[in-house]
Amino acid sequence: MKSYYLKIRDKFIGEIVAGNKKHEYRLASPERAQVNVGDTLVLVSNQNKSVFVKTIVKSIRIFPGWREALEDNWQQDFQNLYSTMDEALRECYKFYPKNEVDTYGIIVYEIEPLKTNILQSSILLETNILLKRESYNNITFEIENLFNWFIKKNTPKGIPIPSTRATRRIICLLGAPGFSSPLGDMTIRVLPTFT
Repeated sequence: MKSYYLKIRDKFIGEIVAGNKKHEYRLASPERAQVNVGDTLVLVSNQNKSVFVKTIVKSIRIFPGWREALEDNWQQDFQNLYSTMDEALRECYKFYPKNEVDTYGIIVYEIEPLKTNILQSSILLETNILLKRESYNNITFEIENLFNWFIKKNTPKGIPIPSTRATRRIICLLGAPGFSSPLGDMTIRVLPTFT
């Protein structure tokens, strides 16, 4: 299975994420014909690279032109964007020159957004959470549950910590050696990221 990165307009990304737009329409050029069922299309905003949606290709069809490509699914795919098929066609005609469409046709990928199941994840990447407590003895229920979840997942605990008196208090709070914690013994790995 391969991944392909394609530019797309923001307004279409929202419709795909919402589950309204279930097809992606492209010029059926030789490089687009290499996409197979099961491949991933990463549709990236042409205005902001940080806005994207990952989709999986469910089926592929090739049509001689835009009208044939849109006939079956334009209402579902563009219901919130265009009120008529002719309006949708006028927009689509802007994407590729007519002679290229006549030569290659239009490829239609049936797509479905990929969803990540966080509960099935085994790695937690950079959560940007700062733990700060004034008391060693008052550990909140949420922090205890978080650490119990880490223990169940057998996840190493790595924390970037500057060497100050305040951070020593946070290390104690998190169950460092020498501190009796209601969370039990934990190994805290201190990463030297601060100077």
